[in-house]
Amino acid sequence: MHNFAEFFRKYSQLILFTFLLGVSLFFIYKNNRYQRVLIFNAANETAGRAYTVYADAREYLDLRKSNRLLAEENASLRAQLLADKYKIYNKWVNADTTYKQTFTYIPARVINNSVDKANNYVTLNVGSLHGVKPDMGVISPDGVVGVIKSVSTHFSVAISLLHRKLQLSARLRGSSFFGSLQWQGTDENTLVLEYIPSYAEIAVGDTVETTTYSSIFPEGIAIGTVKSFDVDADEGYFRILVKPTSEFRKLNNVYVVNFTLKEEQLILEQEARKGDPK
Repeated sequence: MHNFAEFFRKYSQLILFTFLLGVSLFFIYKNNRYQRVLIFNAANETAGRAYTVYADAREYLDLRKSNRLLAEENASLRAQLLADKYKIYNKWVNADTTYKQTFTYIPARVINNSVDKANNYVTLNVGSLHGVKPDMGVISPDGVVGVIKSVSTHFSVAISLLHRKLQLSARLRGSSFFGSLQWQGTDENTLVLEYIPSYAEIAVGDTVETTTYSSIFPEGIAIGTVKSFDVDADEGYFRILVKPTSEFRKLNNVYVVNFTLKEEQLILEQEARKGDPK
């Protein structure tokens, strides 16, 4: 009680001033229409700004959830493309063809990534619990990212396209010629595509993409664009420098690619090789 009395005595002038100011504003608001409008508008503007700040803060906090839902929707839409379905002739149905899903997509987020080493890796926030297995492909909205190497229950690690031991079958878009694409371990913006015949048509800016000779990626997924090229006179092949379409320093949302017929294909190929000399 003593403290309250001391506080009131110390700030009595300020309390009285605040009270009289409030009374004055009340009478001004009540008896002066112009002032009432000004105060009303000022209050509305202040409230509007407060609501805007609140809405922006809430939108920011909901951004992660929105991104996750958007990634799941994109994965679902991508899986519906006919390019990711296998056409089956079926004489027992009225329609000429039916389709079997061959590629499905698991949305994931990059939680660790390196670009400045000779052999780089990408860590994802999905694992066996989400259906991820070794040797599945990883793509971004822009193109190829890498191939899954190790998987735990909740996480997975992919060999990056920027890894010297990762080789991909690749072709020039619109061409049937394919070759071997690999990173040389130096410039993160340069891959090397080899074994494209020197008589193939090529131009700077052409898109390099995945081929059908893969049990990891669907065909037609962008890998990069042609930066420059020259011809090996002895071998008769182009040596093509390729800029990756995926920006590895900005990787965030990606998709793990599941080829649903992969096991069947691999078993059949192993059967066919039985008895071959080693």
